[in-house]
Amino acid sequence: MIVDLHCHLLKEEGYLENLVREAKKLGLSKMCLNGLGELYDELGNEEVKEAFLKYPHLIIGFGHLRLGKDSVEKVDELRQAGFRGLKVINPTKNYDDKDFYPYYTQAEKHNMPILFHTGMVRRTDKDKSYDISCERMRPIYLDTIARAFPHLILIGAHLGGPWFREAADVLRFNPNVYFDITGSISGWARKTPDFFRNYLWWQGARDRIVFGSDVHFSQIKKIIANYQGVLEALKVDRATQNKIFGQTALGILNIKIK
Repeated sequence: MIVDLHCHLLKEEGYLENLVREAKKLGLSKMCLNGLGELYDELGNEEVKEAFLKYPHLIIGFGHLRLGKDSVEKVDELRQAGFRGLKVINPTKNYDDKDFYPYYTQAEKHNMPILFHTGMVRRTDKDKSYDISCERMRPIYLDTIARAFPHLILIGAHLGGPWFREAADVLRFNPNVYFDITGSISGWARKTPDFFRNYLWWQGARDRIVFGSDVHFSQIKKIIANYQGVLEALKVDRATQNKIFGQTALGILNIKIK
């Protein structure tokens, strides 16, 4: 069983059908899908909604929430529309700014986990007009949020790279924080087992690492193989691997698969 907690709906002809076809071929049980819109050449919330309505047994919708731009009521609207979680990136202020607390209050109320982009983000020719700042997305800000909202589940993407130590310590101190190690083949695939051993050193650290792809559908197979290779090299037991690849995600989403 594999649950992919971090998928994007790209603006590419036939992308959804190709994504679903690949997911079935690889044996994925669930995929958490989000769409970030034009800045990253992706589709948006409406198309994601169409996707999870069309493929309800596979796709779970994570609504894109623009912190500092969308109204707080947007959280309620997304939940009412059937989205199970939220995806945030490129906030107008630091993630833990008190102005964002009303968003988190509503997410906690609706039991909607939030997938935070943490760390660096790729450049685009619209970065100036969108006021993009990676500094505002440092993983340390999740620590403040996790303490203030203990019943809200936070998922940090990419282990906060390049602030890996920061992300690892946030994970260690906060039981409601999880991280994925998603990224491109040219990025995470080059990290050695020693890299992960160095940062995720304490007992139980890997119990809150979750699987996500965050790549084009054509690369998901390689990403899965990369995860498996690293876990085998780290001698991670089969029970923990099962948690990473799906069981932990099902708990986050409060879903049971027979």
